[in-house]
Amino acid sequence: MEGDDPSVVGALRFLGALEKKKEQPIAGRGLMYVEMTINGKSTRALIDTGATDNFVADSVATRFKLRVQVEKGKIKAVNSEALNTVGVAHAVSCEMGPWKGELTFTVTPLDDFDVVIGMDFLKKARAVPVPAANCLLLMGDKPYVVPTTFSPSKILEPLES
Repeated sequence: MEGDDPSVVGALRFLGALEKKKEQPIAGRGLMYVEMTINGKSTRALIDTGATDNFVADSVATRFKLRVQVEKGKIKAVNSEALNTVGVAHAVSCEMGPWKGELTFTVTPLDDFDVVIGMDFLKKARAVPVPAANCLLLMGDKPYVVPTTFSPSKILEPLES
């Protein structure tokens, strides 16, 4: 395919990979998760395109033996009170499919998720979530399709009329 536009070739490879995958259509709604390894330990991470940074629950940081530097800070989720952070874990070894790299995680108490990967990861890994295909496309030197799963979002508070 000499002289072909690399973006077209990449798109064709992606479509070919999706055709081979042929999974069931997504049932219902939910949040997108991906399997990954953090500091040599397997976990499931929420993919959150609305999060600028990556987050890990303080309990998970302890369990995964992450080196946490105490740094005062706050995080605020939509429609929530601001929470104090515990600190930051820098240069954490991570893997997802063929991608290997180091990420920075803000360590904070999290009730609903153990790990949240945000735009920081998506930019570093050149990753594109594709909800319609149940996958995360890694656009590195060799594009790779990482399967994702969906789980219903947790209802934190009852709706009031």
